Amino acid sequence: MKYYYANSQNQPTGPVELVALREMLASGLVTPMTNVLAEGSQSWTSLSSVLKATQPVATPGLAEGAGIAAQKTLAAPTLVADLVGRFIDWQRRTVSAERCATHTVLIENSV
Repeated sequence: MKYYYANSQNQPTGPVELVALREMLASGLVTPMTNVLAEGSQSWTSLSSVLKATQPVATPGLAEGAGIAAQKTLAAPTLVADLVGRFIDWQRRTVSAERCATHTVLIENSV
């Protein structure tokens, strides 16, 4: 299936195959929140929703190596989302620590 996506100027671009969208996500050209529209569809949705909906279901009897390869392919969007979440958490902790340190210095200087 092919999809249109909203580029950085929020203009519809495409259509492109889902594999191309995954590659653009991995390279940072699009984000999990980029809006996409399936050909023939009337409603836009986030790329992350499309990726979740199109993940293959594990098939019993698949060779162990093939299962691992499939997991690695599907892990990229999840990895990006996890890294973004970790960065935001780190940033919040850093800003909070800097505020605490500044507050401590102000108290020490006022005594």
